[in-house]
Amino acid sequence: MSELPRTFDESLAQMTTAVQQGIHQGKYRAQVEFRTPGLELLTVLGPLVSALPAPVQILFPDAGAAALASQQLGDWAGVTLCSIARGSVEASASLILVQTSAVEVDRAERLANEAKGKPFIFVNPQLDAGAVGIGLAGRQLRTRFLNTLEVLYFLEPLEGGALRRAFPSNWEIWQEKAGDYALVSERGQRPSPEDIYTALARKEGFFASLEKLFRALGS
Repeated sequence: MSELPRTFDESLAQMTTAVQQGIHQGKYRAQVEFRTPGLELLTVLGPLVSALPAPVQILFPDAGAAALASQQLGDWAGVTLCSIARGSVEASASLILVQTSAVEVDRAERLANEAKGKPFIFVNPQLDAGAVGIGLAGRQLRTRFLNTLEVLYFLEPLEGGALRRAFPSNWEIWQEKAGDYALVSERGQRPSPEDIYTALARKEGFFASLEKLFRALGS
């Protein structure tokens, strides 16, 4: 088990290692997610590309996002950028899908099925976006598809702590105390919000958890 990253660069290094280990163990259909406020997502793509077999194709939600990314990233040897809707997919390429929404799940699933034996990585999927209008069948498709993904790296700062998963380790709940972080819980499955609250409240003590509860009830 590695320590919680202290800098963004450390988190990128951990992500790269986790993805490399996952690919080595055959976890080709996978997910990487940084729930970090103010994150410039393009900074994640360079380290991620370096962890995947070339060539690499990066698919964005629309042509505008792909064009903007191309302007910012410039020429990138062995890497092509396009939209998920209109771009043609290279047969031999590792695929990265950036911020895919619920309305694009059907297309994403078809691509994933065609990409058997090749890395297929979601980065910060937005699968709740547009979910209201997709209907029951669409929501069932989204849930079924999400259940096929292995989360190789996940990092989310929390109030008083953090949630992390770095493959092949378990999901970890870390608590902040006196400017440092301590591991307070590990789980094989992603913890629910209730699991996270319970883990952090238990370590803070009974009276601290009561104080939080009273504040919440009074708000």
